[in-house]
Order: sequence, then structure tokens, then C-alpha cells
Amino acid sequence: MSSIELISLQHFPKTFEDSLLRSELLDRIENVSTGSVLVCSMAGYGKSTLLSQLASRAQNGAVCILGRSDNDLNYFLDHLSNAIGQVALQKEIVDAENTYAVLLRICQVASENRVTLIFDNCQLIEEGEVCNALQYLMEMAENSFKLVIASRIIPDFAARFILEERCRLLGRDDLVLSESEIGQIVSRHLNVENPQLAIHLHALTDGWAAGVMFCLRGGGTHFIKGLPGWENINDQGLIKKYIAYEILSDLPQDVVRFVKNASLLDCLSVDACNTILETSNSEECLKFLSENDVFLRKCMDEPGTLEWIDIFQKAMSNMLTTKEKTVIAEKTVEYYLRRKLHLKATEFALEYGQPSLICRALSLCGTNLLEEEQFELLGNCAQVLEKSSEELDALIFGILAQYYYVAGDYAKMEYSFNMADSLFGKENTYSIQRSLYRGLLKFEADPQKYQKIVNNALFYLNEYNLKLPFLLSHEQKVLEEIIRHNNADEANHDKKPLKVKQFGIFKLIVAEDGHEVSWRTKKGGELLAYLIGLNGKSVDRSHLFDVIWPDELPNNSVAMLHNMIYNIRKELSAYKLENFIKYKNKGYSIDMTLIDCDEEAVSLICSAISRKDMDTLLENEEVFFEYWGGYLENIASMWAIERREYYDKMFVMGALLLADFYYDSRIYEKAIIFLQNAQKVDVFSERIMEKTLNCYSKLGKFDKLRLKYEEFCEMLSCELDIQPTADLKSAYQKSIQRKV
Repeated sequence: MSSIELISLQHFPKTFEDSLLRSELLDRIENVSTGSVLVCSMAGYGKSTLLSQLASRAQNGAVCILGRSDNDLNYFLDHLSNAIGQVALQKEIVDAENTYAVLLRICQVASENRVTLIFDNCQLIEEGEVCNALQYLMEMAENSFKLVIASRIIPDFAARFILEERCRLLGRDDLVLSESEIGQIVSRHLNVENPQLAIHLHALTDGWAAGVMFCLRGGGTHFIKGLPGWENINDQGLIKKYIAYEILSDLPQDVVRFVKNASLLDCLSVDACNTILETSNSEECLKFLSENDVFLRKCMDEPGTLEWIDIFQKAMSNMLTTKEKTVIAEKTVEYYLRRKLHLKATEFALEYGQPSLICRALSLCGTNLLEEEQFELLGNCAQVLEKSSEELDALIFGILAQYYYVAGDYAKMEYSFNMADSLFGKENTYSIQRSLYRGLLKFEADPQKYQKIVNNALFYLNEYNLKLPFLLSHEQKVLEEIIRHNNADEANHDKKPLKVKQFGIFKLIVAEDGHEVSWRTKKGGELLAYLIGLNGKSVDRSHLFDVIWPDELPNNSVAMLHNMIYNIRKELSAYKLENFIKYKNKGYSIDMTLIDCDEEAVSLICSAISRKDMDTLLENEEVFFEYWGGYLENIASMWAIERREYYDKMFVMGALLLADFYYDSRIYEKAIIFLQNAQKVDVFSERIMEKTLNCYSKLGKFDKLRLKYEEFCEMLSCELDIQPTADLKSAYQKSIQRKV
């Protein structure tokens, strides 16, 4: 053997030649000339080895290894007499007249022959008469001989002597191996110096000798290249059996239940234990463990509190079933979250490694962790969630997207925002945050273009009183620059006084007070809509007649035209906007410097669709989250219908381009959103329906696939009295067969 070992009882008096010699402890015991010394700790701290070394060094060491049988007083006295007789060669001790005489004679012989009485396993002694006998020996030893006792708990018969400082106590803190001693053991065991391994073993075991040997016994060669953790210990099962048999068997059952359940907890306060474990005896159990130096140690960072010794916590937690662990872990995370201990909640969830707990923690405190710049912790959470099959909600995707932005992984940022966005299907916080990040990150490449994108995002966030996502210093400075530009623009330029709504029901609104301009006839509204649609171009009167009255010109058409324009000008004169409609060189036009048109933004998007400019479409994809509405849908004239059909066609094309992009990117949920919106406009399109079926098939949502197909077939039958084409039927069969 190459270090401290648990010594077989039958070989107890014989020390191992190459075991680690605890010279300092032995000197402290040997410096006691008379009186008693109690060596006390739970199993595995080398008590028996220490007494073995003491017996081998003592000139007259009488060793008595106690067992259950020693609870019989006569057996105990006979056992002790034989042990002393082997040292002092006294045969007549047991011939004394009574118990008192035997004990007196033992003390006389021990004193006359300078005998060191050594008792091991005193925790096994429970019988009152034997306890009284041992107490008597402690009394007599004070001025006559040396008595050394080893026990896993402080014996009742020794308590008074310790309290009165009449017995020297060597407890767990004295018995633990130092880093230097562990270094010697590592060197002997592996035949190589490895200071780092010694330091790590000390941190893992806190100097528990048995733990050090268990680590080295099964994985010593593996540890030459790396440092040990619980997962690297080959003898995990043996450690758990040792703890169960040698330590837990000595503890009260309520304490055993407590330590097993509390092994998942890092916080060992009474409040935490009572709340999480739903018990009322935490204070008593913690007091017992503390007083007997079992499993726990004083926390150096928080005086007055206790913490687990790492190896015991790992071993005890592995004695719990998966179900027990899950219940306790969930309650622990909730305990931290209710007390707003965000960092601890997330650290615990991550340590436990259950994705659902990580999601629970991030959903409530992910934003706090970003603000506190806990990026390493968030990164570790992201790694776990990436590898898991946990279904994440939009909030978690939003937190992860912000982390990936910080980490500079913009591809994953885009993916996470897209996934969060796909769970809504319309303009929402996550689509806006994505636009904001895009605008800020690309601002320097095209300030005019990306300032507009950032401003749109800021408007949404302000409108709904939402916070900005997390920004690094560079993007924060860019944002501040954009806001300065905005303020300067507002100071130097008046807002346009009129707003026009061209998609949906045509409206002209005064920006100052929201007044909606009216016209006495439908033709008056149509005239104004047509002029605005020309985007400032001039048109003569005869052309207006052809547009407004394409079939038959009324007798008083000139007067009617003049009246329509007069009435509009008159209503706007209250706002000093009567020159909104201009007449010059026999032509009418609109002063577009006075008006904001929603058609302008849509026209830019349509240009991008025609060019298949995916960068622009992706930057403005929120436009396709909802149908932008029919162009001048309350005007039935041919020119309006033609423009309406054009914009509807462009909406469908744009939505399909985005759907194809996300389908190719395997983000099928997002693709479905755009396909469904396209189908709302082109309701009978089998091409769109086929793409939708393919997406549901890829997602494995075959019930939804079947339902969508059946609804489409029913609509064709009811509205058009037709059946789907053979191509669509074939596509459906292929999609549904993927289920098999």
C-alpha cells in the first residue's frame, strides 16, 4: 500500500511500512505524558491508521479494537486485560474480585509499566456499564498513564472531559490531509510529482483520506494528464457504498434523509432547506452535522454558514433517483427566483444541466444577466440548449439572440430572432430587435438606408414602451449618433402636414389634429386619390375627364371638376393648406412636399421584389407579416383596380421569396407564416398550398398537413366547384407518405 489505508482490524497493531506517516499528529499525542486523547471524526479520515502508527512507535502500547461484543462488561474487561497482559506480561488481572478491582488493577499495571492504552471504534460502545468503565479509565489516566481513544462521534462518557479541557481532542480539522501530504501520496501512487493534481484533490476531498485514495485507486493513470472530477472517478459506486455502510449507518435516519435530499443544494441555510425540502427539522439536522463534522464545513466566504465538501455532495446526490433530483432541482430554482437571486438560479440550473430549468431561469432573469454582463454564464446556457431537444419559446430565443449578438455570432443571432419571430407571425418585439441590430451593425456601410431602419425600430419600441435590447458600446455610440441626427432633422425641418392612407380605404388626414378631410362625392375622393398617385406629376383637364368619367362625360363636367377641387381646397384652407392642389400650365398636380404617403414605402419594397433583392426584403420582412391591404379598396375604377392587382401580385411574390429563403434555411415555421399570408391574397393558388404542405411535412406536423389540404379542397369545391389538380394531389400524397 502506498498511502493512508483503512486497516483490517486483525492487522491493526501492525503499521504499514510505506504508509504516509502522520508525524505531526503522532508528536502531539506522544507529547501528552498522562491523561486522555480523543481522536474523533467520521469514517475515512485515517483514525485507525494513525493509532496503528502510534502503537508501533509506543514502547508499551496496549491496543484494544472494540466491537459490539464489548458492550458486555465482562467481555470488555477480559478483552482489555488480555491487551495489557500482552504488553506488561501480567496474568493475574482478571483474577481480581470484582469489576472495580479489575479496573483498579488495570490502571495500576498501566501506570507502573508506562502503558499507552489505545481504544479504537469507541462509537460502538452503547452499554452504560462499559461507558462508565471507560469514563473511569479517563479519570485514572489523568495522573497515571496515557489513554488514546478513537471514535466516529464524541462518546457521551468523554463529553465532560472535553468540555473541562481534561481531554485533548483531535477532530476532523486536525486529521484532514494537507495539500503537501496529498502531494506525497500522489507521488508515491503515480511515481511522479504532480502539485496541480494534489491541489485539485485537496479541493475535491477537503483532505478526506479515503476520498483521496478512491480517486487515485481507480483513475490514477488517467489523472496524470488531467485533473479529476467526480465524473472521472472510476470507483463512484464504491465510494457511495462506503459512505452508505461506514458513515450513513452511524447517523440517525432523519439526518440520513436530510443529507440525501439536501445534497443538491448549494445554499444550506435553514430557510432554504426548509422551503425547498418541505421539512421543518433542517435546523436540527444541520446542527447535528456541524457538531459532528459530517459532510459539511464552514463556509469561508460567508461566516456562520455551512457548505458541502465537494466529494460528499457529489456522492450523496448520486444516491437520489432521477425523479427525486428533478423535483428538488425545480424547487431550488423557484426558491432562488422568488428571492430575485437571478445569478444563483441560473448557475444552479446550469450545474444541474436540465434544459427546462435553464429555460425557466432565463425566462425570468435572462435580461438581468445581460445587463449584469454575465456573458460566460449565458454562453454556457446557450451551449446546453443548442444540444438539447427542449422546445424553446420566443422569450428564450430572444435572450439567446442578444447573447449571440454580444458573442459576435450574427448567424446564430439571426436564427434565434427568426425562431422567436416565427412564433408570432406579425410585427413583434423580436422582429423589431432584429431590425435594430441589423441597422446598427450595418449603419456605417449605408448611413441613410440604415438610419431609416433604426428609426422604424425605435418608433415601435417607443410606441409600446419597450426597452432597448442589450447594446455593446460601439452600437450604443452609433445609436446616440442616429438620435442626434434625428433631433437635428426635427429642428431644421417641419413635419409634413398631411398624411395619406392609400392601402385599405383611402383617407387624407391632417397631421396637426388628426382631422380626416372629406369630399362631398365619391368622384371627389377618386380625383384626389388619382392626383396623389401621380406622385407630383401634372395632368391636364381632359386626361382627368377620361379617368374620372371613362364611360360618359357629364354635361357640366368642367364645373363639377372645379367644384370638387374647390371643396377640397376650402376644407384645407383652415390649415392654410389650400395650395395643396396646384394648377399650373393648364395642368393639375399635388405638392408632394406637404404629404406623407404609405405608397412610397410599399413602392420601394416592390422595387426590391422585382430585383429579388433579398437583403432589402429580409431587412423589411415585417412588412409581409400582415397583408398591407388592397390599394384604394373603396375605389372601383379601372385605374385603381389595375394598381390594386399589381400591389397584390407584388405582395404574393415578396412573401414567396421570403418563404423560399426560410424553407432553404430549414426554418419551416417562419416559411409557413409568409406562405399563409400569400395564400390570403391568392386564395386559390395550388403552388402556395403545395409549398405549405411541404413545410408541414418537414416539421412532422402531419395532422396539420392533412387539415390544411382538406380545407383547401373544400374551398375549391364550394367556391369554384372544382377539385384540386393531379399535381397537387400527387404532392399531397408524397408529403403525407413521409410520415411512414
